[in-house]
Amino acid sequence: MAVALLLPVTYGLDPTGAFIMFAGIYYGAMFGGSTTSILLNTPGESAAVVAAIEGNPMAKGGRGAQALAAAAIGHFAGGMIGTILLVVLAPTVASLAIGIGAPDYFAIMVLAFIAVTSVLGASRIRGIASLLIGLTIGLVGLDQMTGQQRLTFGSLHLADGVDVVIVAVGLFAIGEALWVAAHLRRTTGKPTPVGRPWLGRADLKRTWKPWLRGPVIGFPFGAIPAGGAEIPTFLSYVTEKRLSKHRDQFGKGAIEGVAGPEAAASASAAGTLVSMLTLGLPTTAVAAVMLAAFQQ
Repeated sequence: MAVALLLPVTYGLDPTGAFIMFAGIYYGAMFGGSTTSILLNTPGESAAVVAAIEGNPMAKGGRGAQALAAAAIGHFAGGMIGTILLVVLAPTVASLAIGIGAPDYFAIMVLAFIAVTSVLGASRIRGIASLLIGLTIGLVGLDQMTGQQRLTFGSLHLADGVDVVIVAVGLFAIGEALWVAAHLRRTTGKPTPVGRPWLGRADLKRTWKPWLRGPVIGFPFGAIPAGGAEIPTFLSYVTEKRLSKHRDQFGKGAIEGVAGPEAAASASAAGTLVSMLTLGLPTTAVAAVMLAAFQQ
């Protein structure tokens, strides 16, 4: 939204200045979404949904500062590594991205579905049920191939589908607000300690590998049309959960579950710029707005 609002401002700038401003807004918005996701359990971006799974329990446990630090360093590492990969591998990644067909997209979707069901807990039935509900919600709107309306029930308001951010806010923020309202007068509020605004040796030991693995997962998905940051963040979370020596802490505030997905989200933003700069192909809505600015 911020990129679209500032689009008229770029008409008086040179292409380099406009690109720098758009890139700064893009990266800054993704990091800002993780901040509200960690502290308020309210994702500001669809890519920040995963950060709420581990980040908010850390904040409630008095480790909010460490969670924010892990997210900030993860975004920095993902942005730096993604930018380096953008410069070095842009032609190669662009040629691979343009050659992806329907079977490859189907395989990616199956991989994403498997990742989601494994993230949702120990109950496979509940995971599959949640997946089916999400697929049903995703069908709402116009079919991009045929233009036919699906599950709109004759309402024009549903023609554009259901926004992922709206669903995430409904699931996380409204539930949190109802819980606070129900316990507001029953219990005495106690201030939650913020924690130290730096990471200790134990935290750094647990996060430096996720910071490096996240960009490897996020960058390729950003270059794929409609890849986005949602799939790589979930895949990064699953990867860190499988490789961590502290699996029992996942769901209760594992710092790896914040560091890896946030680095993947930041690197996917750099991957988005690959197809846009080399092929003129926007892979996300933000990239489409940026491309429109360059064409003015």
